[in-house]
Amino acid sequence: MPTRYERDDVHRRVVTTMQGPFEPADSLAVIEQWRGEDVGAYGMRYDFRVMTGPPTIDDLHQFMSEAVQSTRPRGSPSSDDSENLLVRVQRLRQQAEDFQRTIEEEIRTTWTLIEDLRVSQAKRRHHGRRMDEGDFR
Repeated sequence: MPTRYERDDVHRRVVTTMQGPFEPADSLAVIEQWRGEDVGAYGMRYDFRVMTGPPTIDDLHQFMSEAVQSTRPRGSPSSDDSENLLVRVQRLRQQAEDFQRTIEEEIRTTWTLIEDLRVSQAKRRHHGRRMDEGDFR
């Protein structure tokens, strides 16, 4: 998965944009790069909007465990934070999937209504004409 890693020293943050299918090795490489640059006090923002293919729960767990350990002072890792974050990520992912299904259904309904309207208008235009009088397409 291609990733874009942007260090913003002015705002003291790193923005990582993950593109394509989720790959745990690439994600962990980003965390290692972050650790290697000694910017542990910087905030880390992950942009998953262009990521395709949902990661597995195990992949997310591994990724979030590493990320939490990177942002905490050494000696005080908390798996509760990563577990809570995983639950939130899973919930958001489910909400996004539900929203996508709703939008797709709305689009299908709209197209059906448009087609029904076209048929109705065509019937009204040709109402009362004899079959040999007009152009019937």
